[in-house]
Parts: sequence; structure tokens; C-alpha cells
Amino acid sequence: VSACKKEEDHNSSPANATYLPFKTGNYWIYQRFEATHSGSLNPLNEYDSCYVEKDTLIAGHVYFKMYSYNPIFANLSIKYLRDSLHYIINSNGDITFSALDFSTPFNSGYLLASPSDTICSYVTKMEDKDIMTWAPAGIFPTSSFRNTSRFYPNWVVLNLQERQLNVRYSKNVGIITEAFPGSFMDSVYMERRLVRYHLN
Repeated sequence: VSACKKEEDHNSSPANATYLPFKTGNYWIYQRFEATHSGSLNPLNEYDSCYVEKDTLIAGHVYFKMYSYNPIFANLSIKYLRDSLHYIINSNGDITFSALDFSTPFNSGYLLASPSDTICSYVTKMEDKDIMTWAPAGIFPTSSFRNTSRFYPNWVVLNLQERQLNVRYSKNVGIITEAFPGSFMDSVYMERRLVRYHLN
């Protein structure tokens, strides 16, 4: 499998220039896998893509409009993303990646079945700086934006009290793997891994 690489733009911020290259026409092709929390992967003959359509102005900031297929809802999702220092931020103001901040919990909360019954707590945070990650396109050093869910005793299924979902980014490439949440009643979830990409 071949891949096109891009020279780093030293006039851009670290996030924009490296971990998610924002430029109209950039695209990434992914293969889907069934994954388990124990680490096994079952490849599926299913593929999807992500691409940058254009830039646009929102509340005085330049965002990049990105299309991405969502295998859970079987539709195209649209994200508006921008870089701010070493962070990547969406149009809701949520941090979706940091090249440098591996200590701050970016988002946290609880999932409730009812006001008196908590299913789990969750937190998002950067983890696993520069670990090697496999994808059909090759092996890449990645840093992970991780969502960790910790289930309360009444909701633990299959002895999985803690579950982690990672979006792994690689410098000068973009997203290498992306996990999608499934039912907490199931040990299997959907993950896609990079097959090829093109950066302008």
C-alpha cells in the first residue's frame, strides 16, 4: 500500500501542521475491524473515508469542514475543526486532541440510567505518547485521545469494569485508528484503521 506524505508547514501551529493536516482536498481511507477490549481484531471487507472539503469562518475563527463516514449510524458526519496552539478544537469548543498536554482531563461526567442509578463515569484525556500503532497502511508512532469509561457494579458486563476507546493520531499523517462506541452489553466494538491517504 502506498501513501503520500507532505512536508511540514513551519508557518502553522503544531496541531495544524502535523497531527491533523487541514487543507482542502486532503483525504484518508480506512478499513473497518471488529475489535475487542482484550485487543483482538477481526478485519471486515468494509471501507470508508474522511476528507477536508473547505474552510469556513465560525464566530471569527477559521474552521475546516471535514466529512467522515460514521459506521454506527451509517451516515456521513460533518465536523468543523480548527487548531488553537497545540490543541485541535471542534465547533462546540471541545478539545479533540493535544500534541503536548498529556495531563489535563478534557471532558468528564456520568452516564445515568435514572437520577438515582449511574451506569458509568467517563473521562477524555491524551495518553500513550508516541507508541507504535499498526494499520494496513503501515506502523506509525501515535498519540491517543482516549475516552475511558468506568462502570458501576450493577452495570458491569463480561467483567469489563473499565473500557477504553482511542482515536490515535500520527505526526504528518492524521488519524491512524478510530474506535466507535457500541453497546456496553457487548465486548465487541467497531474500529477503523488507515489504509491509505493523500495530503496536498
